[in-house]
Amino acid sequence: MVVDKQSPVDAYGVAFRKEGIGFRDAFDDALRSNGAMKELYAEKYGVANWEVLSRIHWASDVVPTCE
Repeated sequence: MVVDKQSPVDAYGVAFRKEGIGFRDAFDDALRSNGAMKELYAEKYGVANWEVLSRIHWASDVVPTCE
């Protein structure tokens, strides 16, 4: 991965082990339901593509072959 510190933030990711599915789901539900994810992503960091990213829940939403 190459990080260009001069470019604006486009996306972020949080990875969980397959064994952590319950925690992953709770993490995702909590941040989405109380607006914290949108506040950080769209409002604090000014990422313009929040509406697109808010519909992505699983890696397979981006890469269908990903488990």
